[in-house]
Amino acid sequence: MIVAAAGFLYALVAYGFIGWGWSDSGGHWSMTQWILILIPWSVPFWILLWVAYRCCGSSWRQTLMAEGAGLAIIVLLGATYRWHMRDFPVSVERQPPLLEIHDSGYRPGLPLSQAAAGIEGADGKFVPMMFLVWPQPGWNFQDLTFDLKTGSPEIKVYRGTNEVAAHNHFLGTFQISGFSRARPALDVILFFQLSSDRQLFLIARERNHNTHLKLRRVEVASE
Repeated sequence: MIVAAAGFLYALVAYGFIGWGWSDSGGHWSMTQWILILIPWSVPFWILLWVAYRCCGSSWRQTLMAEGAGLAIIVLLGATYRWHMRDFPVSVERQPPLLEIHDSGYRPGLPLSQAAAGIEGADGKFVPMMFLVWPQPGWNFQDLTFDLKTGSPEIKVYRGTNEVAAHNHFLGTFQISGFSRARPALDVILFFQLSSDRQLFLIARERNHNTHLKLRRVEVASE
């Protein structure tokens, strides 16, 4: 029973760290990456399961059922956590022009030497958030605070290199929803994300409460 419990605890910790790593990567693991990660990390669990079976002798069915129930609980907890942490991405641009270079992943800043995706600041200046290069890290973010007295926050999104936001290519205006209005301000973490098929998405999360906010397009992009 001690060995079986150790196997269960190992699986809980190991698969928890795997899920953590997948989340930090932006959710962009291929099937090959999943296989190369899951198989080596699962070997100790199966070794402990075999040891438990050898120790229990004729009770191997009960051991297998107990370990299987433990794995099912882990999977259920993982699925529940994933459902709670789900995002509501909105498509910004289906095929943005990407510069194919090996970028270091550093955060863009003005003046820009290559195109970046970003938003318009309160002063009308361009706030670059993510370089449009490939391959690159799958996402980048910006902390924002909105005054809710003026209504639902809206974000104007651009692509370009100009310091003045309106002089860049306009990608659309997006309105944030899905938050409690019983507060004076809203703290938001805004994400740009490039998917595996090179689509550009926008994601919003409430910073203090880890609530996943919704975005909807209220103004279309320029031609």
